Amino acid sequence: MGWLVILIESKMSHTKGFTLIEVLLSVTLIAILAAFTTPVYLSFFLSNDVALVTSDLASSLRRAQLLSRSGASDSPWGVAIQNQQIILFQGTTYAARDTTFDEITTFGSIIDVTGITEVTFSQLYGIPSTTGATTFTSAENNVSKTITINEIGLVSY
Repeated sequence: MGWLVILIESKMSHTKGFTLIEVLLSVTLIAILAAFTTPVYLSFFLSNDVALVTSDLASSLRRAQLLSRSGASDSPWGVAIQNQQIILFQGTTYAARDTTFDEITTFGSIIDVTGITEVTFSQLYGIPSTTGATTFTSAENNVSKTITINEIGLVSY
């Protein structure tokens, strides 16, 4: 009968589970990892927003130039940046545009815009009315991207 007591005691001393110390160490490790990776993720996220807006503007500029060259709707086309929006429009200027043809891309309010904010392309030739650069800057971490358009309408960034 003594061997039965020893057998029961040996089985009870090997119960499965986690101790409080193991749980606390695991939670602490996860908290430390989250504290270090969150700023990196946020920086990447904000940089990506600026890159996406720059790409959207480049696409809109190229599309406006293509529509102007092709004589779509027998009118020049252009792009304007107003109120956190990139607007592809039909007309000689943004103010004189036909709003039924507007194609609007919205971007976040944490992105600041400097430089040229309106370009119209000549019909059939696609020559821009304005040349220069537009810079998008993240207000959160000062990441910026610049897009330029030259005198023949080449868009680069």
